[in-house]
Amino acid sequence: MTFDNHLETGFTYIYLAGLIMFWLGITFLYNKEKKEYLLYFSYFWTFAIAATTAEILYFHFQNNFFVLLNSIMHLLEAVFLVEAVHKYFNQKTADIWYSFLKALVLLSVFGFLFRSQLFILAPTLVYLSFAFIKSGTLFFKLSFNEVSTFTAVVSSLFGLNLLVAPYLMRLNWFNRYGIFLKGLLGLLFGISLFAVYYEDLQYKLKIREEQYQKLFDQSPAGMLLLDKKGKIIQVNNSICDYTGYSKDELEGHSMFENLVPAKFKIRARQKISNILEDQDQEYIMETYDKFNNKKCLKAEKLRKNWCKIY
Repeated sequence: MTFDNHLETGFTYIYLAGLIMFWLGITFLYNKEKKEYLLYFSYFWTFAIAATTAEILYFHFQNNFFVLLNSIMHLLEAVFLVEAVHKYFNQKTADIWYSFLKALVLLSVFGFLFRSQLFILAPTLVYLSFAFIKSGTLFFKLSFNEVSTFTAVVSSLFGLNLLVAPYLMRLNWFNRYGIFLKGLLGLLFGISLFAVYYEDLQYKLKIREEQYQKLFDQSPAGMLLLDKKGKIIQVNNSICDYTGYSKDELEGHSMFENLVPAKFKIRARQKISNILEDQDQEYIMETYDKFNNKKCLKAEKLRKNWCKIY
């Protein structure tokens, strides 16, 4: 493990700062969503930070202990990456990953005792590279959108770069600038993980919206949605049957035009405003249908700025 110039050293500090930013982002998302795979990705970034820190410390102190520390942190980084991706796809991680982890930790310790950086680092980098390749394979096999496919490609390229970098170091240009390729792939991989999270979030929101829409349309109970100003956004067939008004007569119009008698308009506006501001839970109001028959409607908050009437 050597630093040939100040450019490489400086870039390693920048790389560490980038890892910390990704760790902060993933940790924030985990605290917000409490999803297990986000927790494992936060562990992955934690050990990536620790490994890079050990690399910097070795540069300053030239002590093989930091090489050993770097190796162990990379091993933990690898296993938590594989675990996180398996958690994301609801898959079980094969026990062989943990068996190799234990064996490679022992090998690193023996390498440290015999003062051999080759035995400390070489197996570790192979293990880490295969972890990225395995993660890329999972994203490719189980992906359901283009973002996951992009993550699969970046993860696989990062793993291949780790695998072939020691051989490419013989090339003068790669020996000097290869770290920038590592940094670029690391940046793309980190960004792609956030993109995967948001794509997954949007996908689940879409599924929930479709399920809600199906329940809304097929509900035997009459329902309509209105915004905080009382404008009717959507109605189902049952509410049309209940009130006698068609969808065209209700959607896009204010609820207070047809469904609320004049004497109740001020009170109804205030009550619905209170519901949307969480000051009231519900409001039962008296109304009349198109044929002047007396009816009752119940208002409840559905989501921010949306109220459900049924």
